[in-house]
Amino acid sequence: MHMPEANRLDQVADVVREVIRHVRPANVDEAAITRTGEGPDVSIILVPHRALGGLAVGLWADAKGVQLFWAKVGDLSYHDDIDLGITIGELPWADDWEKQLVVALETELRRPINLRSRKRLLRSTLVSTVSSDRKERSWRVGTLPGGASGHLPAATQLGGSRWEGPSLAVPLEEWRRWSEPL
Repeated sequence: MHMPEANRLDQVADVVREVIRHVRPANVDEAAITRTGEGPDVSIILVPHRALGGLAVGLWADAKGVQLFWAKVGDLSYHDDIDLGITIGELPWADDWEKQLVVALETELRRPINLRSRKRLLRSTLVSTVSSDRKERSWRVGTLPGGASGHLPAATQLGGSRWEGPSLAVPLEEWRRWSEPL
């Protein structure tokens, strides 16, 4: 199997940076965008929502092309959280792959993330759902600070209005053990 050039993997990172700078998504903290991998032939980039505890759109670049996915990532020591995500799209290496990637990533930055809280005794747990083309996946994001769910919006986006609800931090300390900032 033909492996992608390291340069092509770096180009994927450049496209992500370009889109983020162009769109300026309100719910993305650029310092939290993370790059990891599986050896020299796979690059994984995570673009997390600033307040949803590691829920992120991801890009997996390898010999076949770039795969876009959504996942709730808590730990990067293993990539189980990534493997349990939902694939949103696959872009094979082609002459226009960069343009296709820009369009696909911009679409994901606008994708609705539906939210709900589950009350259990005195605690509320935030659950997020991402849907696309008959694929739907829900993740338990975490326990809301103070059990508060009164100001919880029904939906958010990476590129939507700045999050005003209760915030659950991206687990950057855990991520940085196995990754680097983009």
